[in-house]
Amino acid sequence: MATHNTPVTYIYKEINTGRYTSVKHYELISESGTTSDLSTHLNISENRNCAQSTPDYWLKKKNGKKWSKYLTGLFKTSTKQVFRGDLQKKKHLLLFRFLDDGQTLKILYFKDYYKRDLTNVLPLIIE
Repeated sequence: MATHNTPVTYIYKEINTGRYTSVKHYELISESGTTSDLSTHLNISENRNCAQSTPDYWLKKKNGKKWSKYLTGLFKTSTKQVFRGDLQKKKHLLLFRFLDDGQTLKILYFKDYYKRDLTNVLPLIIE
């Protein structure tokens, strides 16, 4: 049974507040470790039903001056305002928590760990 490592914690703040109706842009303000899978700027957009999966939101990162293709969908969990996603075809687990009416975004990045059962990791994002 795979056990999770200590996750890297990212805190982002919304920029351009209210400028777009279905997209929010976030800028990194702190991180507890380093990984190259996320960037200093993120784009989270509402799902427009363009894929077979049905996440609530989609995540992109900024590469230089351009936005990447979608990295992952953000799917609801059993906890309000907490969503799950993954990177590299379910190799790395991501947990997202929207705080302050979506103005702050907390992400936990579990490198080399992915499970659909979030019982052991959901409490970590609530802390």
